[in-house]
Amino acid sequence: MAENSNTRMAERPVYDDVGLRLLAALLITAMSALVREVSGSVTQGQIVFWRSALALPRPAQPPLTAA
Repeated sequence: MAENSNTRMAERPVYDDVGLRLLAALLITAMSALVREVSGSVTQGQIVFWRSALALPRPAQPPLTAA
């Protein structure tokens, strides 16, 4: 019987998902703190540019294939 996407998803540990969410929250907090720190010496346009440039999506990953 062929695997569907729900079966593959269930095999991944939940701890990975929790860790990624915590990492994302930490990085967003760090970015906010850095923006607040440099906001006195950098123009608002530069802040918006760099926040947007760093948030550009990476190239798409190839889809997972069943082994």
